[in-house]
Amino acid sequence: MSTLTVARALTALIARRVIHIATIITIAVFVIIVILCGVLAYFFSAWWWLLLIPFVGWLVVFLLIRMILVLMIKQIHSERMSKVQRKALNSFIDKLWGLLEARATPIPIIVLICIKDILFYRDITTIKKFIQDSASLKRDYLELEKLF
Repeated sequence: MSTLTVARALTALIARRVIHIATIITIAVFVIIVILCGVLAYFFSAWWWLLLIPFVGWLVVFLLIRMILVLMIKQIHSERMSKVQRKALNSFIDKLWGLLEARATPIPIIVLICIKDILFYRDITTIKKFIQDSASLKRDYLELEKLF
């Protein structure tokens, strides 16, 4: 039963992070569009405000979908977590997130990061960190199971 609780908690926290990032991006884009429409309306014509109508509709749809997803996440894992559990889960998620980012990084960028590490630290610290994080994931997950 503890594995299911850890998996649910991980799923809920990762989903919350993704929704948080998507919300920030959506609101930032909407603010930029409002500013752009305001500038166009100020310099040219007030009719440019009409350009906001579809974007307001998309924002409302996004917020409705976001609300539904947040309610679903609460159904996935509704139990309260202790500070120790939350800290361990966030640490595990940070490792996963870092490995996913490293996996998506193009090879030339990784080479540049390694060159930077060698120049500044005289060692390939970034690659060693990726190896250490990936090697410790199983052990960290087993420790998470013990916490729940």
